[in-house]
Amino acid sequence: MPNLGLLREYKPLIGEFWRDGLFGVLDERYFRLIDRSTDMADEIDWSQFDKARVFDTFRTIFNNRDNVRQEAYFDKMTHFDFKCLLPALLQVEDRMSMAHGLESRVPLLDHPLIEFLATVPADVKFEGGRMKHLLKLAYGRELPTQILARRDKMGFPVPLKEWFLGELHEFVCERSAAVVPGSATI
Repeated sequence: MPNLGLLREYKPLIGEFWRDGLFGVLDERYFRLIDRSTDMADEIDWSQFDKARVFDTFRTIFNNRDNVRQEAYFDKMTHFDFKCLLPALLQVEDRMSMAHGLESRVPLLDHPLIEFLATVPADVKFEGGRMKHLLKLAYGRELPTQILARRDKMGFPVPLKEWFLGELHEFVCERSAAVVPGSATI
């Protein structure tokens, strides 16, 4: 695999995906990958929440038969991400840009473009294991090499564990107790 080096940057995610049940049900593995509650096992009293119901809701969305082109497992993952994770990311982008007085646009989220790309098979989108293959193919002549070859761009994690354990501890406990009575057992 020529691009195996790219996966080094995703080692923690891959480790979580394969941690339990390497050959288990894919839905359960993907849920573990996106489930951020495992990072806060000691900070929150999870008995206050119905994790089975959360997983059932996840599977309902993830295995929705109306999902566009479920030919590849990747398509189901992408559909779930668009439905459930993207809105929160866009809210963060919007708030951060406004907080710094920036006018921001997300041009690659054009509705017709997204609908079209949802019909493109995963093996075409990631031909040869290359991330953003179609984007680089389409704009390769316009973009500088340093942008095309960039590999250090990662997500924007929220440091929840640090907040729970750090100077915001009292504030978080106070707020979580207001939301879920009895949950401030940190």
